[in-house]
Amino acid sequence: MMGLITDRAAKELRSILEDESKKGRKLMVRIFLNGVNEYGPCFSLKLEDNLSDKDIKIIEKGIPLIFENSLKLEIGNLQIDYIDDQCCSGFTIKDVGINGGCGLNCSGCNR
Repeated sequence: MMGLITDRAAKELRSILEDESKKGRKLMVRIFLNGVNEYGPCFSLKLEDNLSDKDIKIIEKGIPLIFENSLKLEIGNLQIDYIDDQCCSGFTIKDVGINGGCGLNCSGCNR
């Protein structure tokens, strides 16, 4: 599962988690299934402080990530990145296992 988060995404997530930590919140980043479209499963991110007995927790690049055990195989093919260009900025989640890095996702840009 190495390479799940790019350096740029790790930097942005670390900043968000540090800001929340200053507010007294100890959060993790949950990767969750947000539906399925014609290209396959769509994944999203959210901040969460609860870990259930069905969750797996990993630390990558200093970022605590959690996801349901049932998603273990799918998570291994994902790459979380952060883009910031003229078009948009935000996190993207690509399936790099099946489509060689060209997979579509549902996490789209935020304007």
